[in-house]
Amino acid sequence: MFGGLFFMPSELKPVATPTQSTNTKQVQEYNGPQISPDPEVNLGDIMPISSYEGEKGFPFAAEYYKLDTPYEFLDSEIREDIEAIDGFVKDFIKDEEKEDTIASYAKTLKALEKKLGIEDSMLRGASIKKVASLVKNYAKVAEVYEKNVKRKILNKLIKMSQEGKSQFNQTEYLLQEMGGMF
Repeated sequence: MFGGLFFMPSELKPVATPTQSTNTKQVQEYNGPQISPDPEVNLGDIMPISSYEGEKGFPFAAEYYKLDTPYEFLDSEIREDIEAIDGFVKDFIKDEEKEDTIASYAKTLKALEKKLGIEDSMLRGASIKKVASLVKNYAKVAEVYEKNVKRKILNKLIKMSQEGKSQFNQTEYLLQEMGGMF
């Protein structure tokens, strides 16, 4: 029926010709923050996020969002948004004492996107704008809050000094009292 030729597809093995090398590694297309050119290596395990920009020349957020345009050619507004997101995520990782890895960064940013209702089907530019808007507004609020807290601490210290309680052992009392503010 088939001329006596019968084989299973799994039996086919590629044959190397003299011009082909059998030791070449295939470079896979970038499909997310945990994929590296070598499929056996997870970038999240080998490169700290804190050194990523220094080594690559651009923030990891630019790679996370899979931008088509090289970072150095992006519009300044988009670069500003990327840098704001990158700074926020790095600070969050540091403040929360999370692992300094690409995987931790990607997981943190993905969780933030989820809380903002950003889905994978959303356009990258819209996703970036939504996250950047939150991050920039947070930075403004945090700055005002920090100024107010510092002002309250200063006023307390002045009051303690006026009452003759400006000794350093009173600092512990002040910190306990101020702990309710945080």
